[in-house]
Amino acid sequence: MKRLIILGAGGYGRTVADAATQMGIYSGIFFLDDNAQNAAVLGKCADFEVFADGITEFYPAFGNNKSRLDWIKRLQTAGCAVPIIVHPQSYVSPTVQLEVGTVILPQAVVNTGCRIETGCIINCGAIVDHDCVLEEGVHVCLGAIVKAENRIGQCMKIEAGEIVIGDCNRKQSDAIYDVILENGKGKKDDYAIAFIDGKIVINAMSDEALEAAVDKFVAEFCTTGKMDASTKVVYNSNPEGKADITLNGKSIARYKFVIPQYNV
Repeated sequence: MKRLIILGAGGYGRTVADAATQMGIYSGIFFLDDNAQNAAVLGKCADFEVFADGITEFYPAFGNNKSRLDWIKRLQTAGCAVPIIVHPQSYVSPTVQLEVGTVILPQAVVNTGCRIETGCIINCGAIVDHDCVLEEGVHVCLGAIVKAENRIGQCMKIEAGEIVIGDCNRKQSDAIYDVILENGKGKKDDYAIAFIDGKIVINAMSDEALEAAVDKFVAEFCTTGKMDASTKVVYNSNPEGKADITLNGKSIARYKFVIPQYNV
C-alpha cells in the first residue's frame, strides 16, 4: 500500500489525514511541519524530497490557496506524486473530472459534468452543481453552494454559507461591468444589478459595493417580485417586511448571494 505524507500538521492537515484514513488506501499517514513536534511528524516541510521513494504521496495542507497551489507545483516538479483525497461520505458524480491535489470532505456534493482543477478544496457540506468549473486552487467553504454552470476563478475562496447564483464569465456579466465603467467611472462603491436572458446578474467594484448591491437586490427586487418566474427563484415578503427567499422550493435565507470578485 501507499504511504501519505501531509505537509502541515495543523487543523486542516489533521482533517486531510482523517479523510485519507477513512479512504483505506494508505499503509501509513505522516506529517512534515516546521513547528509541530510529535511522533507522526517526520521533519520539516522542506525535507520532503528525503521521503520520496516512489510509493509515497505528498499533499500540502495549507489553507492559503496560492501557497497550496505553489507547493503542489513544487512537489510535481520534484517528481513527487500528489493525491486526490475524496472522503467516502461525499458524493462525486462519475462524470466529474478531478485533478491532483483536490480534497473533497464529508457530505460535499460535486454534481454531473464538473471539472475540479488542481489543488481545490470542497469543504464539508458544500455543493458544486452540474457543469461547473473550479479553476486551480479554489476553496469552496463549509456549506457554500456554487450553482450550475459557474466558473470560479483561480485561487478564489467562496466563504461558508455563500451561494453563487450566476456564471460571472458570461457575456451578461461583462455587459453589466461595461455599464458600471460607463456610468460610474469604476469607483469603489459602484455596482449594477440586472436581469438578462433569465439570469440574475450582479457586478460590483468592491466587497463593500457588492454587499450594498445585495441589500438593494433583496429590498427592491425580492420583496416586490419583479423577477421572472423562469429563474426558479421565488421572493415573498413576510409580515416584518423582510424577504423570504426560496430557491426551487427550499429556503435560502441563511445564504448570501455572491459574485466572485475576480470578474471585476
